[in-house]
Amino acid sequence: MRDKIRKVGDSSVVTLTAELLALLDAKDGDMPYVMHADDGKLNIELYHPEVAATLEAAEIVMGQNRTRAERSRELACVVPCPSRLD
Repeated sequence: MRDKIRKVGDSSVVTLTAELLALLDAKDGDMPYVMHADDGKLNIELYHPEVAATLEAAEIVMGQNRTRAERSRELACVVPCPSRLD
């Protein structure tokens, strides 16, 4: 199953065949999530409120951790390390 990517306005689209929609158990109007997996593949899943809430929470936590890590690096450059006393 393959298809070409085509230009529609400012976007590019891929049309899913009826066979692919059946595999996803999807219909017109459903909202898919396309996620990049660790193995480099793309996963397509339908929108589920529970999954959406989990993904949004994960994005918040990852953003907070990124901010903390950046702040720690900034402080490491500013605060001198105590010298060793032998």
